[in-house]
Amino acid sequence: MFPVLLRFGSLGLRTFPLVLALAVLVGGKLTAAEFQRRGLEPGLAHDALMPAALLGLLGARLLYVLLFDPAWHLSHPADLTNLWNGGLAFQGALLAGLATVLWLSRRHRLPFWRVADGAVPGVALGQAIGALGSFLNGSSYGTPTDLPWAVVFTDPRGQAPLGIPLHPTQLYEALAALLLFIGLWSVRTRVRRDGTLFVLYLAGVSTLAFLDLLKGDALWIADAVPAGPAVSVLVLIGTASLRLRRPPRVPVGAEAAHEARPSASR
Repeated sequence: MFPVLLRFGSLGLRTFPLVLALAVLVGGKLTAAEFQRRGLEPGLAHDALMPAALLGLLGARLLYVLLFDPAWHLSHPADLTNLWNGGLAFQGALLAGLATVLWLSRRHRLPFWRVADGAVPGVALGQAIGALGSFLNGSSYGTPTDLPWAVVFTDPRGQAPLGIPLHPTQLYEALAALLLFIGLWSVRTRVRRDGTLFVLYLAGVSTLAFLDLLKGDALWIADAVPAGPAVSVLVLIGTASLRLRRPPRVPVGAEAAHEARPSASR
């Protein structure tokens, strides 16, 4: 729609990176407020903002390169930094975000699940804003459709095919991420167990990832499995399994019997 916001002679100010920056800033502000409510230092959110953004972009780009055509990108290294030309896989950013939360928790000796719970509402809102950036950029475009709300891209500087009615998958994604944010925000004070909100977020992301089936530039594994849903569901299953693990139960009376047992060193 509007891949270039402003032009200065031969130079153009791209819309996509500006919207991404806005998404990171808004998500970071919300995360800082949520950290404070949860008894965490709000400054930690600001300290992690830049590393999280950089690792997220790196992870999203790396996963795209690995799944799309690594040989082509290796032979065209200059294209690796042209993020406005498309080529970001959200699931790569998700994995990088997990690594960031783990690093932040370990570095400051904080409970991982509480930090993750505090971060996900802001991340969901940032996703909604970022999807609008994809719409303006013409990336993550949909497949052809004759539905009355189809969109037609006409700017050749964007990524979408021109002059063809397409599913507005970016708007679907923005609305779904916004609903996910509203849901997380509304239950955040009622969820008692740390990590539950994070698992709910991953469940929402896994559902949202199936929009890839309507995308014309979606990544596929071996041309058979959509990469977005596959990676999201695997992350959900792995995280939920870790969160649901409980220490083995000690039989009633076993602890007292152990304490009463004479030590072998006496």
